[in-house]
Amino acid sequence: TWMLRLGLAGSSPDGARQVLDRWLAHRPDSPAALERLALWHESVGDFDQARRLAVRCLELDPGLVAAQF
Repeated sequence: TWMLRLGLAGSSPDGARQVLDRWLAHRPDSPAALERLALWHESVGDFDQARRLAVRCLELDPGLVAAQF
């Protein structure tokens, strides 16, 4: 699964981003993938993009907890 692949990327921001890009290529409207990408952007200090992605996540699935930051 994509969450397992993301976990295997470890703490490498580049590795995580590559997994997220592949995940979104396969499922561009996946709330879970968009939520993780929002968290990735937050972790690298890109707060504007993190906010935009979080809003999109909540449009797709209002119950996503991590997107409500």
